[in-house]
Amino acid sequence: MDNSKKVAVIGLGKAGLADALFLKEKGENVLVWDDKEEVRLQAQEQGLDSITLENTDWDDISYIVLSPGIPHTHPKPHPMIAQAKKKNVPIVGDVELLYKDKSTANFIGITGTNGKSTTTELLHHTMLHAGISVNAGANLGKPAVSLGNCENYVLEMSSYMLELVPTTVFNVALWLNISEDHLIRHGDINDYINAKANIFHNQNSNHFAIICIDDEYSEKVATRLKDQGKQKVITVSSSEKSADYYIKDNSIYSTQDENPLGNLGDYKHLHGSHNAQNAVSAWATLHACGLENDVINQAFITFAGLAHRQQFVLKFNDVEFYNDSKATNAVSTQKAIENFSQSHLLLGGIAKEGGITSIVDEIKSQVAHVYLYGQAREEFAQTLRDAGYTNFSIFDDTNIKMEDIHPVKRKHISFINAIKQAYKDASNKNGGGVVLLAPACASFDMFKSFEDRGNIFQATISDIITGE
Repeated sequence: MDNSKKVAVIGLGKAGLADALFLKEKGENVLVWDDKEEVRLQAQEQGLDSITLENTDWDDISYIVLSPGIPHTHPKPHPMIAQAKKKNVPIVGDVELLYKDKSTANFIGITGTNGKSTTTELLHHTMLHAGISVNAGANLGKPAVSLGNCENYVLEMSSYMLELVPTTVFNVALWLNISEDHLIRHGDINDYINAKANIFHNQNSNHFAIICIDDEYSEKVATRLKDQGKQKVITVSSSEKSADYYIKDNSIYSTQDENPLGNLGDYKHLHGSHNAQNAVSAWATLHACGLENDVINQAFITFAGLAHRQQFVLKFNDVEFYNDSKATNAVSTQKAIENFSQSHLLLGGIAKEGGITSIVDEIKSQVAHVYLYGQAREEFAQTLRDAGYTNFSIFDDTNIKMEDIHPVKRKHISFINAIKQAYKDASNKNGGGVVLLAPACASFDMFKSFEDRGNIFQATISDIITGE
């Protein structure tokens, strides 16, 4: 340890603060920064000294631990990072810190545009069921450095995080899928794919690269890795596509076994095409980790699923409510609406690039009515009009007397009204209906997070039941 130099931790969210305290406990000379003054003051109360852009000698900084949410390339680097790059200061993330500290453990990384959290938790659940020493976290749950001692780390890895792992080696790396997302941050789809592909960068012939080849981008990545020949490449598919693991007649198969490994119908919390992809990908990953079929199958049967991911909330007056607040892009929403016939769909928030243009045909064929709210409401309304779909309603807070609304509900009142109208419409349908929250948008225009959005959805359902 070189105490003559300092470590800078930039960004003091949950992970950043954990990183700073972790490094301080290791005896490092730690300096911190966050753009929010109140956060810096809270850090100072915990004995952490702040740096400033004006007064930092970057020659005196050995490396930076960067919060993954802070840009260091596109759309433009944070001012501190721009200064540090001029001095070639190395930049890492919290997973790199964990790897440096626990490099003798096995690291299982999961990435992809959609399905990461469910698959990460499914892997974690199954390994615990098998009696394996394992912790899970990173982009899901606890920050990496807070995971404690164990023999195996199952880590959900976002594209942002994968830009910050220069030496981390994943013994097993799982790639689920790719669709256009986070392009403002990465620049274009190719840079987004390249960031994701860092999960394979440090692997060798002892390691596994497991790639679901359901989309064209992912298939090309698998072909490239096979041609390079660095690691063991295993392909999976949620269809009967030619792959090492695949789905046929609603069962999971491997080319190494003529009998089905498991039946998707047995896994009540893994329904839908997206979860078929998650399940077959997880099965291949668990095989690579040495688990047997019977253990995997029993664990999948007992898996309870994750909140806010096509979560069945309840049934009331023949109306079923499903919370898929985690559907923050069009592809996720498409996978949700495919599972229901003539649903009442809540869409809105901060639109991703491309909006809902790519799923208009599915909306027209699968959705009885769309309820638009939030920042994207007018954009989405125009997209639907242009496609000749008119079964939608727009909700905003215009002409609402806020003094008549409980203060806690004012910020979300258009969302709440959309939910209540969706319920009324679904309850008038013969045989009942489905109210589906699958917004195709980020949540930060009205909510703290997608979890907050899902919780407000469920709280509103409770209000409907009690007549509030």
